[in-house]
Amino acid sequence: MQDYSIPPGTFADNQFTSHMIGVTGAEQGPCSLFWRDGGVTKTRSTSPGLIFTASAGPLGALRWDGQFRMLTLSIEPATMETVLPEPFARRPVELLPTRAGAADIVLNHLLHGIKSEGENGYVGGRLFTESLCHTTAIYLAQRYSVFRSRLPSYKGGLSLERLSRVLEYIDSYLADNLSINTLAGVACLSPYHFGKMFRRSTGVTVHAYVTRKRLARAQQLLRSSSLSLSDVALASGFYDQSQMTAVFRRYAHSTPRVYRLLSK
Repeated sequence: MQDYSIPPGTFADNQFTSHMIGVTGAEQGPCSLFWRDGGVTKTRSTSPGLIFTASAGPLGALRWDGQFRMLTLSIEPATMETVLPEPFARRPVELLPTRAGAADIVLNHLLHGIKSEGENGYVGGRLFTESLCHTTAIYLAQRYSVFRSRLPSYKGGLSLERLSRVLEYIDSYLADNLSINTLAGVACLSPYHFGKMFRRSTGVTVHAYVTRKRLARAQQLLRSSSLSLSDVALASGFYDQSQMTAVFRRYAHSTPRVYRLLSK
């Protein structure tokens, strides 16, 4: 993900290897865009929140006459396919080319949510960031793809055998850098199916469940061991002590240090 602020200029013809999505920034001022479409020059005035989409492949030149501010995200085609249900049962995702399309509040929030996570050191962890990215990919495939398909709805959850297998795996590898793709593989499901069915079965998202399990393990270690706070964080599956502290503040309304003192 990149956040651009570019003076007047031209983006030359290019060949992208990834799907590209962008949204103009909240501080976007007056600026006109110019591009060619079917041999005809087109123009559009910018404003905050306008959407840009392009599939992997060639992209024509774009010129602008003012300061251009845009937050962009690239998604590998293989990644886009992997997160969708039954990804190989239909045509690969191809995004409609959109130059300064109408504002999209949902996509705007998703992109800025991913940006915020990066700026805050990914305090939500890998599972939360993956969930944001997967949701973005699914939303794009639903809203902006050339060949749109209706996503399945779910009334049931994981079977007891699959749920037990996943929960046991989480307990065994809680200190590791768990991912949605890995857990979906344990359940023998696509990431999309797995996320929906896990929530049906447990009432919470995968990220929320794993975060609570890591918090519980950290609390147990703080009560019963003399490990340093940084070692407790790593043994519980957090990136570092600062991420553990952020989770404690949010869910336990305390800090690990204070929790340990009060538990003695």
